[in-house]
Amino acid sequence: MAGQNNLKKLDSIFYLRQFKNLRLVNLAGNPFCKDHDYRSYVLSHLNYITYLDYRRVAKADVTAAEEHHQLDMLFPVFFLMPTSNIPYNVMSTKK
Repeated sequence: MAGQNNLKKLDSIFYLRQFKNLRLVNLAGNPFCKDHDYRSYVLSHLNYITYLDYRRVAKADVTAAEEHHQLDMLFPVFFLMPTSNIPYNVMSTKK
């Protein structure tokens, strides 16, 4: 889906959070995949996906990832939406 797109920051995945029916995510080949925490970080923030980089996601891996990144989940991350320059709370369901 977003593999080989030269995505450098892990928080680039926040955009995908709005797609709650998303089940398969391929991010392989992006620079952030070299981060030792990559898979855990993605699973903690996209905890509803079934496959990540063509590998089945185990519920135990999601649970461990959520525990590992619980502080990330408690404190919302704010960033600028690429098209608007308006701060957007990625933890919010309002747009």
